[in-house]
Amino acid sequence: MARILREGLEVRMAQDNPYLKGFNDGLTAATNVINAHQASQMRFPSGQSFGEMMSLEIANLTMREVEGESSKR
Repeated sequence: MARILREGLEVRMAQDNPYLKGFNDGLTAATNVINAHQASQMRFPSGQSFGEMMSLEIANLTMREVEGESSKR
């Protein structure tokens, strides 16, 4: 739930910059494809699924606008 809220806030913050919005929308689309694939449900001994692991990695690539500049989180 926290991830969904964070993603929503980050996308909303990036709405003023078309590049950031497009980049972040692409990351969201990639995450959706991964999570929809049956193989992503495979679980590791840690209990985390492959889809969850990949989604966290992709979320770390989300870009946001900082004081007029673009930067990776």
